Amino acid sequence: MPWPIRFYQSAVLAMFYSQSEKYSIQTDEFEGTVRIRDSHRAESRKLNVAFGFRARSNGEWAVAAYGPDLAEASTDEQQLWTSFEIAGEEMFTPEKDDPRFRKWLDRVLMGSWEVEDGPIATLDRVVKQVNSIAECVVNAPLFTGLDIRRLCFPSAQNTHRYQDAHAEAYKLIIDGLNKEAIKGLGDKLSITVKPGDKRTLDALEMLFPRESVRSAVRCPLDHVSEQRRLGSHKERPLAQSFPAFEEFGKDIRAVVKGIEAVRDDLAERLNVDVACCEERASAMRKLPVFDESRPTRSNYGIFPAIEMQGKQVVQVRTGEPVSKPGMAEGEALLLEFSDGSLMSIEASAHIAWASRAAPIGPEALRARFYVTYVPPMLPYHR
Repeated sequence: MPWPIRFYQSAVLAMFYSQSEKYSIQTDEFEGTVRIRDSHRAESRKLNVAFGFRARSNGEWAVAAYGPDLAEASTDEQQLWTSFEIAGEEMFTPEKDDPRFRKWLDRVLMGSWEVEDGPIATLDRVVKQVNSIAECVVNAPLFTGLDIRRLCFPSAQNTHRYQDAHAEAYKLIIDGLNKEAIKGLGDKLSITVKPGDKRTLDALEMLFPRESVRSAVRCPLDHVSEQRRLGSHKERPLAQSFPAFEEFGKDIRAVVKGIEAVRDDLAERLNVDVACCEERASAMRKLPVFDESRPTRSNYGIFPAIEMQGKQVVQVRTGEPVSKPGMAEGEALLLEFSDGSLMSIEASAHIAWASRAAPIGPEALRARFYVTYVPPMLPYHR
């Protein structure tokens, strides 16, 4: 094989799953990464490895790790992998008969973006699209679980790991449903929804009169709920051999189709464009959140900005003011209003406190805006 790939038993990943406080592991249908968390990273400990999955001739699967990533890992981290290594191509299904491994080779090693994303990456994208619609329409996301990419495929081919993977999906997709957003969307759609009186899934279902949409959403989420129940309610039976990896992929794809149905139905009935909502919601998330305990006072440099309320802007000029001796360089805005008034906004920064005994931290830097308001000319009388 022309690529520097090394193969390991799937159990190697269990070490990293069991130390989640130290390692961050992310998997999807055909790819994954494992790395040391920032809180445990040090000059002497390095690990950031991309990996795929390779089918074995005995029906199991192996981890296909990218060799150069392992070579850059610190020695003690490399040693963790050693006892799990598999040698010999005869142990594996031929590459041409292993589409999942082929996808990883094409996407990660060959750089081909023609390979479709795995179901978890797709779920992440679709959830963000639905949230963008909800944020633009009712100013709240429909799904509060934002870290969809931390979902992982089952770590072993048995019923317990299958149920555990569904339990994590339940936390993000079902527990993460926002009742206030559901109620707000119901108000916009002229549908009375009282989420407090219902299970969240039941409340969500009420938003969609079309049976095709309701079943597309409800059936896969009910399956997630059932598998989570089997794994967490009462004592569960002993684990049984089960194609957990493959079945979980099918289940998440069904969830994706259901949420796509939610996205398309909401976009149609609310008369919004998904791409425009994504752009607007992304910009809205960058707006500042004001500390209500620290209101702007009349002696603050930014206070005159209140004068622009109700005015119509007819011209905006941006640039860097002419340099002045002893003054830091910066950027500025000059606004001209329809009544002839003007307003300039200049950014400035200074260090509020510094000590030679300690490095300057971000808390010592203060950024300010200085606003100058020029009122309109008064009527001239002879």
